Amino acid sequence: MLNNPLFSNFNTICLSSEMKLEFPIITTPVKDDFLTKFQQLVDSDFKELILIAPFVDGQLIQNLMLRFPLSERKLTIVTRYGDLYKKQKKNLNIAVKRLTKMARKDPTLSQRVIWYVNKRVHAKVFIVNWESVLFGSQNLTYSALKENYELGAYFEDLAQYKSDLETFVKAVISGSTQTLFPT
Repeated sequence: MLNNPLFSNFNTICLSSEMKLEFPIITTPVKDDFLTKFQQLVDSDFKELILIAPFVDGQLIQNLMLRFPLSERKLTIVTRYGDLYKKQKKNLNIAVKRLTKMARKDPTLSQRVIWYVNKRVHAKVFIVNWESVLFGSQNLTYSALKENYELGAYFEDLAQYKSDLETFVKAVISGSTQTLFPT
């Protein structure tokens, strides 16, 4: 058992029979279960989506913004920025510019979408409504979602662990050094 308050319910999570578990969620050059599951979550009727991953493709974020209306939804992104490849950083900058342009048309956007930078983030976690979690080795990049060999899992009915998830997300956000959006 880990002696860390962030993981106080680790054994319970692993042993609980009340949760729905989808495992393994596999990505290989010929199988993209993770991308399929991620798209299902994006297309679902969620109120809040939290994306934490070191590497996030800017084009993917742009497509994400177009896939669903943000009028009632909240999106939180935590990613790295400084140690990205030049092309990755360029695509993220384009995504931030598009978000800024969208915010001129919809002023509530800067209250509903926030993009943090944390150079120490390594987790790849996608939280939906504080009730479901998709996680694995996959970053949100083309190669991770379509070409690499990756492994993940999806848990539903995690409302009882909301405070643990919130503690983790708050710790990641508090370690952030910059905000890409809103600027």
